[in-house]
Amino acid sequence: MNTKLFLAAIGGAVASFLLGWLVFGMLLADFFKTNTIVYEGLTKEPPVLWAVFLGGLCSTTLLAWIFSKMGITSFMKGATTALWIGFLLTAWYYLSMYAFMNLFTSKLMLTELVVESLFTAVIGGIVGAILGMGKKPVTTTA
Repeated sequence: MNTKLFLAAIGGAVASFLLGWLVFGMLLADFFKTNTIVYEGLTKEPPVLWAVFLGGLCSTTLLAWIFSKMGITSFMKGATTALWIGFLLTAWYYLSMYAFMNLFTSKLMLTELVVESLFTAVIGGIVGAILGMGKKPVTTTA
């Protein structure tokens, strides 16, 4: 793993941790509680924060690796590519969970699909921007 890929993964993981705390831990916490079928022992209080960070690091490392192979080095290209990656992975995960488990409502599943796709787009944009840091912009002459 080269240094830029490592920095993009770490920077993305830090952004993911902080943005995740804001979006999922603060803004949507009540929505998730309302639309999850709760049983005793379902959630950990408090959550295991090191695992949250490492999970984000895994996803941002995957994005950084994919982006480095695709030559993605800008915020917008990273965001648009990550939007689709986030949409497809979230759809895969939640549709599979919905098919086999009685854990959440379809309203939560659809909301999570939109929110997680946008969340991944922002993180992908950050990863792409970090991968592009230090590159000289391409200029064209007329």
